[in-house]
Amino acid sequence: MDFKEYIKHVSIVILGVLIAFWVNNLGVSYKEDNNREQILKSILKEQKDNHNNVQESIKELSKLYPMLDSVNRNLKDKINIEYSYVNLTSIGYESLKYSGAMKDMKYSIVSSVVGVYGTHQVITNLENRALSELLRLKQKSKQNGKEIEFILLHLKLLKANLVSLLEEQEKLIGILNQKFD
Repeated sequence: MDFKEYIKHVSIVILGVLIAFWVNNLGVSYKEDNNREQILKSILKEQKDNHNNVQESIKELSKLYPMLDSVNRNLKDKINIEYSYVNLTSIGYESLKYSGAMKDMKYSIVSSVVGVYGTHQVITNLENRALSELLRLKQKSKQNGKEIEFILLHLKLLKANLVSLLEEQEKLIGILNQKFD
C-alpha cells in the first residue's frame, strides 16, 4: 500500500468519525432543547396556577382589612381571622435552575422567570411576618391600636407585592405563550 492510499483510508475513517460526532451532537442538542421546552411548559402551567392563587389571596386580604379596621376602632372586638396562605409553587423554576437549561435561553425569558420567582420569596417572607403578627395579636387578651395599624401596614405591603407579582406573572405568561404558539 502506498502513501496516497494510506492517506485516503485514514481520511475516510476520520470523516466517518467526524460525522458520527456531528450526529451525536445533534441528538444531544435535540434532547436538551426538548428538556428545556418541557421545563418552560411546566413553568407556564405553574405560573397560571400561581396566578389564580395570588388573585384569591388578594380577595382574602381585602376581606381582612375591614375586620381589622373594625377591631382597631373598637378594641374590645374579638378577632376572627380567616386567611389561607398563598400557595406559590416553584418546581418548574427549581428544575430549570438545576438542569443548566438557562444558559441557552433568551435573556428576556430568563430575567422574567428569575424575577417572578424572586418575588415569590419576598411574598412568602412578608406573608409569614404578617400572619405571625396576626396570630400574636389574636392570642393577646387586649389589643393595641398601634399593633393593629402595624399589621394593616404589613397586609397592605403584602397586597401591593401580590399585585406586582400578578403583573410579573402576566408578562411571563405572555412571553411563554408566544414561545409556544
